Amino acid sequence: MPPVADLVVTPYGVRIAHALSKRHLEIAFGLFLLFVGVRFLYSIYG
Repeated sequence: MPPVADLVVTPYGVRIAHALSKRHLEIAFGLFLLFVGVRFLYSIYG
């Protein structure tokens, strides 16, 4: 059984993904990866 939060939030994510251009999605994903990478390095060296 999938988590309930996924069932609630997924439609909003799909709408946002279809509303944005490909370039904006690439930028958003790049910023997300940068954020995750910084948190990872902070958890190791911080």
